[in-house]
Amino acid sequence: MQYPEKESAVVGYISVAGFAGVPRSAIVDPDSFVSVLNGVYYAAAHRLHYAKKATTGTTILEAIERDPFLLKVAERTAQESGMVCWRDGLVMADSSLAYNPAGGAVVSEYLADIASAAAQRKATKIGQRLASGDMPVAEALEELKTLAKPRASMVGVEMHTFEELWSYKAEDDSSTLVGNRWLCRGGQLLLLGQSGIGKSSYTLQQAMTWALGMPFFGMKPKQKLKCLIVQAENDMGDMAEVVQGVMSYVVAQSKMTQREAVDILRENVIVARVTAQTGEAFIEVIRELIAKHGPFDLVYGDPLLSFIGDDISQQAVASHFLRELCNPLAFEHGFAWVWSHHTGKPQSDSKSRAHWNANDYAYIGLGSSELTNWARAICVLQTTKHEGIFKVLLAKRGNRADALDEHGHPTTDIIIKHAAKGLHWEPAELPEETEEQTQSKGKAGRTPKISAYDEAEIVAKHATWPQGARGFYTEMQGKYGVSRDTIERILRRSKQGAQNLKAA
Repeated sequence: MQYPEKESAVVGYISVAGFAGVPRSAIVDPDSFVSVLNGVYYAAAHRLHYAKKATTGTTILEAIERDPFLLKVAERTAQESGMVCWRDGLVMADSSLAYNPAGGAVVSEYLADIASAAAQRKATKIGQRLASGDMPVAEALEELKTLAKPRASMVGVEMHTFEELWSYKAEDDSSTLVGNRWLCRGGQLLLLGQSGIGKSSYTLQQAMTWALGMPFFGMKPKQKLKCLIVQAENDMGDMAEVVQGVMSYVVAQSKMTQREAVDILRENVIVARVTAQTGEAFIEVIRELIAKHGPFDLVYGDPLLSFIGDDISQQAVASHFLRELCNPLAFEHGFAWVWSHHTGKPQSDSKSRAHWNANDYAYIGLGSSELTNWARAICVLQTTKHEGIFKVLLAKRGNRADALDEHGHPTTDIIIKHAAKGLHWEPAELPEETEEQTQSKGKAGRTPKISAYDEAEIVAKHATWPQGARGFYTEMQGKYGVSRDTIERILRRSKQGAQNLKAA
């Protein structure tokens, strides 16, 4: 059984539209094609697709030329077929499906037919060898069993040649969405925080800010990002209040008018409330939303507990939902997940986390540690000892976010607060301690005393430190034995003093 027209249509579609609308479950082996050249074109396109590179007629031909094996097969096949050039086969492919809205679905059906025909051809050959006595019965039965056995799923499997890895350049990686490869297509960002702390307003403000192409508390997107926000807890009025509050803030921070911002956000932010679907049913809802309103760069899920549909403390449950359901969808459609998730109940011992580092905080999400292993980046939204002041700790791979503090230095601790007017978040500073509080700490031996001379040195060093360069706080902490908070208070006092002198 052969399907030359279907093979030509598949190759023609891919040469124009890539694998758009073709699920990974539909992908077949290149040797399933009767036409060797079609198999070569398909193999080259498949590699480009898994490497998240543009798949077009031109890039497919270039990929073949870079691969000695594929090029050799293509040249030999063209010569045996009497073709002038192996490139001609791709030019002659039927690309009409690429202009059909249902083209991806049709190609998926064609690929299923091509795979089925390939299996039947192999079975026929086994029967012929068995009939001619070239194959023992036992061997033929084993071959047929292997042929009938479902193939292992290759969804989520990416292959990279050594040459690809060696020649890779991070600055040319089109899959990067935010920061220095902090958040990439196919990746995952997890926001952890207590119930009621403001995760929903934080994620909506983040989405709106990045949708406008603006930095979110110093974290810059590579472009305007199209976002799908799927949440379960807030009704229309709740969401509208946040949208309107955030809008006043982002417009004030940008150089655009409100009308310009609204026009961009109308295209780049889609909000849906999903209250009845969990697990696989939830994933199908996302798939449908992508088909109708996508493609998207980011898909937000708020909160994770509303959609996982089972006991998140079990690793098997977490792995199934995150790796077997969420990951394939993100890989297939080229977006990154952003999930908000609850932390457990606060510990009774307030000092139990006194010696925790950023990596320790990455594990405070409720449920299996698989959450931490799965997510490529983790943020923790937490309260501070100062009323109304919060900290966003970039707990996992935080240095790659390229976030900046109020002094323009890279940081993994972002200090924010709820706005006094309107529902949105805005930058904040930790309050300075009184002289009595500082002296009290000194007596307790918790904060080393620092001289006026050392303070002046810190201020001078900060003034000459290269803008955006890392390591300032680490060097000062090591040299003077004081905390980052102390260094920031010194810099704030110096800044305020300069302003007072200027005013005078």
